[in-house]
Amino acid sequence: MARKSTIKIEGLEELKKKLAKIDNTAQVTLNNASEEVARAVLNTAITLAPKDTGALRESLDMKKEKTKEGKFSWQVYSAGKNDGGVRYAFVHEFGTSKIQARPFMRPAISKNKKLILKTFMEGIKKSLEG
Repeated sequence: MARKSTIKIEGLEELKKKLAKIDNTAQVTLNNASEEVARAVLNTAITLAPKDTGALRESLDMKKEKTKEGKFSWQVYSAGKNDGGVRYAFVHEFGTSKIQARPFMRPAISKNKKLILKTFMEGIKKSLEG
């Protein structure tokens, strides 16, 4: 004969509401952190990008996009020629068999690593405390 055990959890609905609130707060907080980080990387990339005509620097921008999961992410990018930008950002970043690389985007990320980590850690902490 099998024995039945019953476990009663009090406050489960309250816990669910608090967890949902943390999730919403976290999304807003981390979106703000993402924007701050993207702006820092963008500004550094503009400074580091080859200057030749200035067109490459002027083509650098950032945008907010919705992911497949319904979340948002910020992207730092070089606008393509169809968007009024340039087509050669990739060539400068990675080089070709004939052109030496003059990276600016990856170094912009590297130069902002501490800020990136600090900003996201503060955002996570704020979400958990909020």
